[in-house]
Amino acid sequence: SKSARDHPPHFSAGEEPLAIMVFKRFVQIGRVCVTNENDPRLVTIVDLLDSNRAVVSPGREVLTTRKLNLTRFVLKLGPGARDVVVARKFAEAKIAEKFADSVWGKRLQARRDKKASTDFDRFKIHKQKRIDRFNAPKKH
Repeated sequence: SKSARDHPPHFSAGEEPLAIMVFKRFVQIGRVCVTNENDPRLVTIVDLLDSNRAVVSPGREVLTTRKLNLTRFVLKLGPGARDVVVARKFAEAKIAEKFADSVWGKRLQARRDKKASTDFDRFKIHKQKRIDRFNAPKKH
């Protein structure tokens, strides 16, 4: 019989802990991230300086982990991989295309398009919405 001392305090004596991973994305070398700056961009972690800072490629820039949103994509890289190697693996894995096809990528592209639109573009959208509203089936 197992005693209560053999188990962590938050489990009863007859209960076994569940082996469920809470997190699925980790700050790791090769992880592709989106920066949460004014103009979001895809970067890849190439080295970890400490628990709060990482070196990202392209540009060998040091960013805090708070400025990185982790994607589901991971490249197989060694620590301190050069920008040329990262760019080659990034292109081989077609990360940019895969991200652009995701909901997250489409949302970022829509935000960029809206930001780049002119006053006339917004006017045309406004007029088209009015036409669509007029032609929509009436709800009674």
